[in-house]
Amino acid sequence: MKKKILIFVSIIALIVTIIIISITYSLFQSNLEGSVIVQTANWKILINNTDISSGTQHSFVIDKINIIGSNHTKDGKIAPGEYGNFDVLIDATNTNVSIRYDIYFDFSNLEGTKISILSIEETEAGKELIQTGNNLYTGIISLNEISKGIKNKITVNLVWNEDETTNKEDTEIGSIVNNTIQIPISIKVTQYLGEEIQGI
Repeated sequence: MKKKILIFVSIIALIVTIIIISITYSLFQSNLEGSVIVQTANWKILINNTDISSGTQHSFVIDKINIIGSNHTKDGKIAPGEYGNFDVLIDATNTNVSIRYDIYFDFSNLEGTKISILSIEETEAGKELIQTGNNLYTGIISLNEISKGIKNKITVNLVWNEDETTNKEDTEIGSIVNNTIQIPISIKVTQYLGEEIQGI
């Protein structure tokens, strides 16, 4: 009789143990699933104050040049012997990931002119701009820099080389009403994942 009671108690204990293990496992699974929360990172990029958050590619045209040290030329215009520049500002301060940008300048409209590109450099944050192709430049804004509110400004410096032998042609160009130099630009912005950037 005692043996039957012992077997009965053992079976009850086994059933209780299985139930306790099952409940504990269920609670563990419930807590595990409840604690998994995925939040998407903010992605807001401004290029010269234009929001391109809905994509990663943006194209636009520069048609105004800042003239350096001249009182003889209208704002946005350049003449022989003068220096000028224009900027492309990249603002990723509302983004939660490091970014890489690849910026392409189409200088084909300058072909056949006396205008030369002197330099293309990042001037706001003191960052290195890597030339990765023909008129293609790449830069990085790290998450640490973004959290500090650091923006990148790419400055293109140019000059209209003065040439006495082309005075007539220069005058004809200058006499065209509303004549502008147009420089198309395309910029691609992607998340930077630490990949090595090879210069040319």
